[in-house]
Amino acid sequence: MKIIHGIFVLLITVILATASLVQAQNYRINMKTPAVQLYESMLLFAEMRKYVQIEKSLPYLKEVFNSEKENFKVDLQKDIEEAIKSGDQAIVVSSIRKAIFYDIKDIFHAVNNQFDNEPRNTVTSWLKMANLDYKILSPYIKRNSLDGSKRIDANFTRLLGSMSNEKSNLQEINKIMNDIIDELASAGKF
Repeated sequence: MKIIHGIFVLLITVILATASLVQAQNYRINMKTPAVQLYESMLLFAEMRKYVQIEKSLPYLKEVFNSEKENFKVDLQKDIEEAIKSGDQAIVVSSIRKAIFYDIKDIFHAVNNQFDNEPRNTVTSWLKMANLDYKILSPYIKRNSLDGSKRIDANFTRLLGSMSNEKSNLQEINKIMNDIIDELASAGKF
């Protein structure tokens, strides 16, 4: 009886874990405003010192922040709120850039976990979202490391190109995603 109970508990755990992984990116599809547009607006508001507008954007990113908190143990909403309280424009901009970096990491995390379970076009759309996030960071990354920026651009091209190849595998995709994250972390000082 204990074995049957143990197997049942394990089965329920696996089902719930799988459901939460699938749900992990479904919230992105259901967002009224894509995260990339919110981040872009938040950076513009930061440059204009319109911090109230940034605060108004944060609730729309709640599920994104929750996912990043769960996956990476970072509280990016709190970081942005504290940056706003500081009143220092550079700190506010830096906290938003950090949130964009973690958004890319979160998308890559979902790709890693769902590569074999999701249709290829879904995974490709997630990677395109990550690429759009990077496009927002790109000018900043270029200022810090032109060579790093070129490598990231090339890796995103490889990554998206590999998704059109039916023979691409998760190991190859992960290598490229890890290279992108490492390069971003180094050039962006996240």
